[in-house]
Amino acid sequence: MKLTVSYEHDPADLSTIYLAVVPRGVRPSASSWRPALRDTVAGQRVVWIRVTDVSGVVWLRDRDGERQAQRLGA
Repeated sequence: MKLTVSYEHDPADLSTIYLAVVPRGVRPSASSWRPALRDTVAGQRVVWIRVTDVSGVVWLRDRDGERQAQRLGA
């Protein structure tokens, strides 16, 4: 399943953006992070990963640090 998060990525900045899906109340471990792909959906910039289980909390990690993120369509 494709998990998509709204993210205003800068097309000139190609540093890696990561997403992780973990149970509520748990912070992502080093092995939880997956490199995300950039895309544009209906004019909105997004990042996404493919996952088998989308239940849990989505986290985003970029050059500014780690934070919880809201999945698109949720």
